[in-house]
Amino acid sequence: MNKGLQGITFGVNTLMTLFIVIMFIMVVLGAFVQIIGVNNTLTFDHFSDPSGWNFIYTSVIVSLFAALLAAGLGLLQGYLTVRKNIPAKKFLEFVALFGLAVPGTVMGIGYVLIFNGPPFFLTGTVLLLVLNMAFRKIGVGLGWNPGSVNCNKSIHRWRKPQQIWVPNRYGQFVKL
Repeated sequence: MNKGLQGITFGVNTLMTLFIVIMFIMVVLGAFVQIIGVNNTLTFDHFSDPSGWNFIYTSVIVSLFAALLAAGLGLLQGYLTVRKNIPAKKFLEFVALFGLAVPGTVMGIGYVLIFNGPPFFLTGTVLLLVLNMAFRKIGVGLGWNPGSVNCNKSIHRWRKPQQIWVPNRYGQFVKL
């Protein structure tokens, strides 16, 4: 890459990085003022309302359920595509990766439209939110390749998941 193109790329990346950092700073500052940009008087009123902590607690619980569901389904899907010879392997991989390619808002609107009528009335429920978050992250489990794990033959077959697969998959769970 020539020097001119490197300079342009560096400038664009620097501007984008500054924009993102400024947005994070604005979020933190917005927590300590009345209305950011309109009434910038210092306040701690946003932290005194207990309903905000309930929202955070609920978000963490819903995210936990979605992460567990996504991790389980992702590992199962990774196992099926690598270890088993199933007829629709490529289609299964396509469906798993589809959630990563489509924006979350589009998937959410699709879920609302699909589950707004019979036989499933899930619109407005937490289950719909958990399903949307979980199915968006199933493709992360495709990084799990049990065939590439170098298993020691002396390890009993029931001990392999505990000693090899589970420690090597820590990164996949952290990505969720």
